[in-house]
Amino acid sequence: MFLRILLILVCISPLSIAQHDLVYACQSLICDPPKMCIIQDQVAQCLLVVAPTPGTPQSNLIAGPQFTTPQTTPAPASAIFPGFPPASPTPPPAETTTTTESPLAPLLNLFGTVPGGAPAITLPTLPPPPTTTTTPPVDICSLPPLTGSCSRARIMWYYDTETGRCERFSFSGCGNLNRFPSKMQCEQACLKHG
Repeated sequence: MFLRILLILVCISPLSIAQHDLVYACQSLICDPPKMCIIQDQVAQCLLVVAPTPGTPQSNLIAGPQFTTPQTTPAPASAIFPGFPPASPTPPPAETTTTTESPLAPLLNLFGTVPGGAPAITLPTLPPPPTTTTTPPVDICSLPPLTGSCSRARIMWYYDTETGRCERFSFSGCGNLNRFPSKMQCEQACLKHG
């Protein structure tokens, strides 16, 4: 099985791999109509395709839905993969004169440019943001020790404004912000009040 896969990989020509990369480059490029993706000098570009005039030889480009690629004569599939029927060439699409609105038309409409006379989009005006009154920050060191009514009791430290010292108390897990995990943290935050 491994040798068969290796044989298949060796049989695939570098040209078909390079051609696949070029086709992928055009598939990932989105061109606004009437432009189409054309590979020129190994670079995928959106270019305007001019229809050939009658009597002139056809170019070696295959027109697809959004891309064109140079036409080469690959080895038939039956030569590389025995048992598969040969692929039939896809005829180029008939020339059409329909126009498609650009996918960027709604975005351009937002900026005031209305392509093709499309009606402008009117955006609603938003109410002004509510005015906020600034409240002075709460001095957490002046809050009383509040054990709270939660059930996770543990020993914490609070700043006592009457004694000017950090004291221990039982904290339940809910209460106010005058609580510190250590005496040192309490003193660092609140001793300037004493």
